[in-house]
Amino acid sequence: MALLQGRWWLSLCLFAGAASAAERPQWLPFMGDEESQAHAIHLAVLKQRPDGLLESASRYPRTSGAGWSVEQSERGWYEYLERLIDCETGLYVDTALSLLDRDHHPVARRDTSRDDQLQQIALTQQDVRSHRWPGNSEIWIACAAARNPAIGNDARPMMIEDEGRYGYDYRAIGDAPPPDGDGLFARLRAQYDAELARYSVPSQAPAGETAAAFKGERWATVGNETEAWDLAGLRHRGAGIVEASQRVAYDPRRPPDVPEDADVRIDYKIDCRNGLIVPVTKAYYAPGSERLLQRISTPVFDTLDSLSRQSQWGDAWTSWLGPQRPGPAAMLCTAAAARCNGGKPQAPASLFEIDPEALPPVGGAPLLLAARARWLAHRDGFVPACPIGVL
Repeated sequence: MALLQGRWWLSLCLFAGAASAAERPQWLPFMGDEESQAHAIHLAVLKQRPDGLLESASRYPRTSGAGWSVEQSERGWYEYLERLIDCETGLYVDTALSLLDRDHHPVARRDTSRDDQLQQIALTQQDVRSHRWPGNSEIWIACAAARNPAIGNDARPMMIEDEGRYGYDYRAIGDAPPPDGDGLFARLRAQYDAELARYSVPSQAPAGETAAAFKGERWATVGNETEAWDLAGLRHRGAGIVEASQRVAYDPRRPPDVPEDADVRIDYKIDCRNGLIVPVTKAYYAPGSERLLQRISTPVFDTLDSLSRQSQWGDAWTSWLGPQRPGPAAMLCTAAAARCNGGKPQAPASLFEIDPEALPPVGGAPLLLAARARWLAHRDGFVPACPIGVL
């Protein structure tokens, strides 16, 4: 901690001496009006650590003299908070509070206690449900600025704020549509990946051993659906993409050279990070058999229209908590993840919390990393981490 404190202190001193000669802004205000320019992120100290955490700091107007001497309070013009951020989850802890004078010279500094950090990081079930990440906040702007220092304070995540889900740009794809369903899924996934890259470096779960052979009932339905999903045929090649097939009773667009009594299955791809589910192909089989007669792409424009309309109804999935309500994507992703977890099903998202009793007795990075590990363990319940159904 002493080494970290010394580096922060040196950074501030160097900044104070060189501010007038800086070639680019050292501060990024995160509140827009002129009177709020004191609220700013210190760009010069943003640093991605090897453990995946981001070192960050922000200045604020003075709010209290508590804990400072009279002389320190008289000299202090800004408060300056150092923090560590996990940009994948939006979790963070403040590590130190300083006073700066009008010219940003350091006046005094004190470390943040573990108890104070625990209040930031220990999330009850109610806190977990209200957490929105990514969201429009100072924390998100700091993460985005670490990835792109030229970012403006008007930058916003491409999320639907009140629901915590990503807002896909279906119109942009419709203006230059891909040729088939696989291409549509790839384009939508690329949009999401590009958004993640704006503010974080997602952690990659190590690939586990190939899942054991499927055991159980092959076909399953969701809710009141009558058309069943093939659980035995689930495939996961990696990156959280599950492939699954649904047996349907009727296809109004059956090709003329396919027998009327052919079995019809629609093949889907699901991005288990966010619940995106896209039909990519239709397959026709000889009645009552596994003999493939023909496979064609699903109609891209019809799928785009359906996805766009569904997006207006809200969503049952967030990248932070995963599936919130029953549905095909929830069933398929949790079933796939359970195959990688030795058959252990995911606990309901409503039970997820970051229990302070399960966190380490030290503060700072170990505390934040333990909280992130708790979230990663929760995510393992809906994002599979092993090959399934592939050689």
